[in-house]
Amino acid sequence: MERHRPRNLLNSSDRFLNSCETAAEPRPKQWMRHYLCDLQRNPSLIYSTGVEAEDLYVWAATITSPPETPYEGGIFNLRIMFPL
Repeated sequence: MERHRPRNLLNSSDRFLNSCETAAEPRPKQWMRHYLCDLQRNPSLIYSTGVEAEDLYVWAATITSPPETPYEGGIFNLRIMFPL
């Protein structure tokens, strides 16, 4: 069975990811932008993630299930809300 590749939730036109430069931002935003940029540069075959609703502290993620398990073929969507 062919593995489903998660859709890429990261968009280069996203205003949060237009620049990975973070010098003038508060530390939490620097951290969030750093990891989003890293995920964009190194995409995974198993999951994808990105910001949701233009809020850097709310991410959407898609995870595909591993082959040869009861969950094979499953696609799981989740929402991650980071506390401010």
